[in-house]
Amino acid sequence: MNHRVCLGSVELGEVIDDLVGEQETKRKQGAAGYFTKGVIDRERIYTDGLIAALVPFLNENLFMKGGSR
Repeated sequence: MNHRVCLGSVELGEVIDDLVGEQETKRKQGAAGYFTKGVIDRERIYTDGLIAALVPFLNENLFMKGGSR
């Protein structure tokens, strides 16, 4: 990898495209698909993450003891 990647001047999608040897992977599996070898795609990583983040709010009696978060 070159210094432009390290400095953040290249989009992750471009880096993944170079690694995979394809184009527009960010519109397909994305980095998530590449790093998980296709087990999870870019859409699912966001939906699963959002659902996991909601768990404490859906179960306040278990997670919000004493009024502090």
